[in-house]
Amino acid sequence: MESTLQNPGPIQAILITLLGIALTVGILTLVFRQVSVKKIKATDGTLFNSEEACKEYEIALNKLNPLYKEDSKNLDKAFGFSEGFLNLLKTTGFNDVKVLLKYKSDLQNLVKLFD
Repeated sequence: MESTLQNPGPIQAILITLLGIALTVGILTLVFRQVSVKKIKATDGTLFNSEEACKEYEIALNKLNPLYKEDSKNLDKAFGFSEGFLNLLKTTGFNDVKVLLKYKSDLQNLVKLFD
């Protein structure tokens, strides 16, 4: 007895062909839909699907960029952070709960920069 997959009848062959065409059309539709979506590029090269998301990102980027581009000692005072907070933020991080709790108010000030 031969398997029907090795020797399909005419109806099965038509159904297999139609299924193949349907899958191909579906996959191509998804691919072209992704390609055709207009991407908006932020100043640092990050891509966004909407102008609104890009603008929000740009605002946050402009607020936070100085934290990484200038001397930390001057920025601690300018942004109201405790001395050494930015150094920890940029280097070793908060590897201990005590250190994290010590800088709780600085972390809250950092979160406010995102708003």
